[in-house]
Amino acid sequence: MVDTTAVDWPYFDANGRVPLSESVEIVERFSLSDDETRLTYDLEVTDPVTFTETVSSRWQLVWRSDLVVEPYECTLEG
Repeated sequence: MVDTTAVDWPYFDANGRVPLSESVEIVERFSLSDDETRLTYDLEVTDPVTFTETVSSRWQLVWRSDLVVEPYECTLEG
């Protein structure tokens, strides 16, 4: 589980139509299928200033042997 509260991007969507407040909290959960071929990604966004309830979404990603996933290192600057 990844719980993010120090969000420094201003919008929920890529088009810049839905703003995010300083109160936003993003919770991400990752789970691997029993056969290890699918990754389920669950997302919950809570922002009491922008949304009347928690926004949630789920994606399933299928493993492909022809792709290499590189590490991504997050840093918190402040």
